[in-house]
Amino acid sequence: MKNYEHALSLLEEATRIMLAVGDTLVAAHIATPIDVIETRLYALRGMQKP
Repeated sequence: MKNYEHALSLLEEATRIMLAVGDTLVAAHIATPIDVIETRLYALRGMQKP
């Protein structure tokens, strides 16, 4: 689970950086792996993603 949490943290930081420099296209593409990892983390915790 730590690897997923670390990857999520890195992707969220990458999104913040891309949005800060105005690159919304890259930020939008990062959203898909973020969603996949969040879904996986919820499943590992025995919860459903809202």
